[in-house]
Amino acid sequence: MTACIPATPQFAQYPLPPLQNGSLLSPPEGEPATKYTLHPVTRQWIATSVRVRLDCYPFQDGTLRVVYHMKDLSQPAGPQQDFVAKLAKDPNEPRDCYFLDCEMQALAGYFGEQYNSLRPPKRVRFVEAFIIECHGRMSRSSATPLVFAVERYLSGQYMKHTNNYGWVSPHDRNTPQAFSHFTYQHSHGTVLVADIQGVSQGGVDWYTDPQIHSSQGGTRLPVPGAPGFGFGKGDLGPDGMQQFFVTHKCNAICRALGLPMLQQKADDSGTYVRPGGFPGGVEAAAARRQVFKHLTSTPRQQ
Repeated sequence: MTACIPATPQFAQYPLPPLQNGSLLSPPEGEPATKYTLHPVTRQWIATSVRVRLDCYPFQDGTLRVVYHMKDLSQPAGPQQDFVAKLAKDPNEPRDCYFLDCEMQALAGYFGEQYNSLRPPKRVRFVEAFIIECHGRMSRSSATPLVFAVERYLSGQYMKHTNNYGWVSPHDRNTPQAFSHFTYQHSHGTVLVADIQGVSQGGVDWYTDPQIHSSQGGTRLPVPGAPGFGFGKGDLGPDGMQQFFVTHKCNAICRALGLPMLQQKADDSGTYVRPGGFPGGVEAAAARRQVFKHLTSTPRQQ
C-alpha cells in the first residue's frame, strides 16, 4: 500500500518533511521510530521501538490535517501492517495536541463500550489511536522529531455522519445519532462525543476522529474531562453540545435506551427494536458511570 509515486500527486503541496539525507522516501527496511500507546487503565504512555514506511505525499486532505499511508513493519506482513498517519497542517501545532487527540479517541472508545453493553441493534467501536515519532525527520517549526497521530487503515465505504457543530448527513442513520445522545446522558452532561465518521463492517460501526465537547470548552489542564479541562480546538463547549441537540431527532434507539426524548424523528423505519427495548436500558449503565469518573480524574501521564 505504501509506495511513493514520482508523478505529481494530488496533494503535492504537502510533502513529508525529508529524512536527514534529504530524501522524502522511507528506505525499504523502514525508518526508526518510537510508538507511544496509551494504557487503558493506568493512562500511562508506553514507548516501543518500531520501523515504519511512509508515503511521500498524503492521500487525503482534511480541514486541519493531511493523511499519509503508513506501514508498520513490526507487524506481520499483509494488511496488518497498513495504517494511516495524520499530520497537522499548522506547523506550529503543539506536540501535546497529538497525544490529546489519542486520549480523546480512547475516551470515546470507553463510551462505545458502555453503549455496546446495552446490546443495541448495531455496536460501535473506535479505532485505537497511537503516536509515531520519526527520529529521522524534523518538525517544520522546531528541531524536534516529527510526530504523527496513527491508527489502523479502515477499508470500506467511509461515511461522515455528523460534524462538531450540528451538521447531520442526509442519510441520518440512527446509530450515530443515538450514540452521541447516549454519551451526553451517560456523562451527566459533562461531555458529548460528536463528529461521528467511519466505516461499517460486519455489523459494527467503526468510528474514527471524533470530537468531544466538554462543559468546560476548549481550555487545557492536565486531566481530560476534569473541571476546567477541554478537548482541543474543536471542543466548542456548551455551544457545541447545544448545536447537536438543535438538529438531533430522537429515534427508536434513543427511546429503547431510555434517553430523554426531545425532537422525534418523523421516519423511524430504519431500526428494529425488540419489544421491551434493550436488556436493562439506561439503568444498566448507571453503575458504570463510576468508571467514567475514574477515567476523567486519573492524573494524565505522558
